[in-house]
Amino acid sequence: MTQATAPESVAHSTSFPESSQTVELRQLYKVFHGETVVNGVNLAVGQGEFFCILGPSGCGKTTILRMIAGFATPSGGEVRIQ
Repeated sequence: MTQATAPESVAHSTSFPESSQTVELRQLYKVFHGETVVNGVNLAVGQGEFFCILGPSGCGKTTILRMIAGFATPSGGEVRIQ
């Protein structure tokens, strides 16, 4: 199982071979006004797979989804969509 963590949040996904991954986050982080809001998230979501990101308010869930969708630019790391 691959785990991704942001401050006080956890995302779970089942690991798939490289060829079937459709979304991959590698060491993704985001800084707003000097504050790190997403820190070193790693996640692989395979083709046809469902996933969820859980955590309390303000922990970076929406920011992660905005970076995946391209609405926010990561401060570092990679978002890969195959």
